[in-house]
Amino acid sequence: MTDMLNMGIRGVELDNWFCLGRMRLAHLAENFRMNCQDDDKLFTDGIKEIADWLNIESNAQEIIRIYLNEKSDQGYDQLVNGPINTYLGGRVLTPRDLNETYHGTWPTLRQMKKDGKNVVIATASSGDTPDKVFTHGDLFIHKIYWTDRPIKEFTPYPEFLDYDGPTRVGVITDLSDMMKCRIEFPACDHVNPELIKTAVYTWAESEPSVPLTRNSCVMISSEDNRWYVEGCEEEMHYACQNANDPNDWIMSESRGPYTITEIVCPPSYKFSVPHNGYRHQKLIEAANGTSVWINYSPWLPGYDDPGQEALTTEDPSDATDMQLSIMVRLLFAVILATTLITY
Repeated sequence: MTDMLNMGIRGVELDNWFCLGRMRLAHLAENFRMNCQDDDKLFTDGIKEIADWLNIESNAQEIIRIYLNEKSDQGYDQLVNGPINTYLGGRVLTPRDLNETYHGTWPTLRQMKKDGKNVVIATASSGDTPDKVFTHGDLFIHKIYWTDRPIKEFTPYPEFLDYDGPTRVGVITDLSDMMKCRIEFPACDHVNPELIKTAVYTWAESEPSVPLTRNSCVMISSEDNRWYVEGCEEEMHYACQNANDPNDWIMSESRGPYTITEIVCPPSYKFSVPHNGYRHQKLIEAANGTSVWINYSPWLPGYDDPGQEALTTEDPSDATDMQLSIMVRLLFAVILATTLITY
């Protein structure tokens, strides 16, 4: 798992099974006796490995999502909750936090980091009881908050229809169209750096080419539709997002140098930045082969809000979006079949 986290994976699936007297990690069928081995990694060691990675100073602000695929009610709550409490503890955004602190609305990634909550754990069953979930007392584990679909039910942007996959389920070999279609939790097998690259739709390779400061200016290039740091004096059109429909983008009529203190978009639109792959794609289509400025300023170090709400926006609809993907390191999942991975 450490290698995958270092590659940018921010979501892992752990299949926890109680077998041979211990809670283990194993990608098994319903009949665990067919596959369970005494050298399968212990659940507590898997949780500790994630915690050890987060305890490295440079990783402390990264947000990790853990998906537990528990196919039956095994019980042994303490063998699940205990390691989570011991190694992740206060980092976990719990069901109680969600309901009491955030009043049932998922916080933004920025708010989670501010509150010291950078682990979310959810569970679902894909066995004989898919409608049942086993949260071990709701202390740390949420019920699944997304819908599972096999890759064979996906076709590239913009159709979103079915196709006959190479197998019954299908294999993910490219993530770019999934980003455009806002697939939030793709489950990949055989993860490697080349596959990871296909999930990045934001910064171009080797960008930002210079350290970002409060005065940095960012544009989307017409050459490859990726983000670059550019001289602020360059004149370009501006990316304008509809204040009432965040999926609606247009390009400003006028061109000019980068600014967040002047009105550059028409009424009902704001100078903004796309917060996910779908909106990024809609902006690319609106730009129609033209390079545009994007308002990355709110994410720059030392940002000073100009105090003019009409000029810029942090899209309020993203307050419930656990997949705010303006970072190079995107949140996505990988099926972690521990019996197939060499540690």
